[in-house]
Amino acid sequence: MIRPCLAPGCNVLLEKGRRCPEHQKAWDAQRRRRGDRMGSTWAWRKLRKRALERDGYRCQRCDAPYPLEVHHKNGDPDDNRLENLETVCVPCHKQEHRAS
Repeated sequence: MIRPCLAPGCNVLLEKGRRCPEHQKAWDAQRRRRGDRMGSTWAWRKLRKRALERDGYRCQRCDAPYPLEVHHKNGDPDDNRLENLETVCVPCHKQEHRAS
């Protein structure tokens, strides 16, 4: 089955794999930089759940119920204090990162 690379805007068609070699290399580098910090550790999942529960499973900016992400208010992904975390929907999260 032939399908496009998962990278936004990439039109390379692939017979196997999810990303073209160029984007796979960038993806791997990003994952190495992030390590286990985001989304993959038990501690992060537990903290994320606490933030979602505290915020009532609603975006704190537009009150959308889904899809939700947990945003670091100060932009530091290593600062996982609960008061630094905010539940936002995907569009609001993207807008926040475009603005900064």
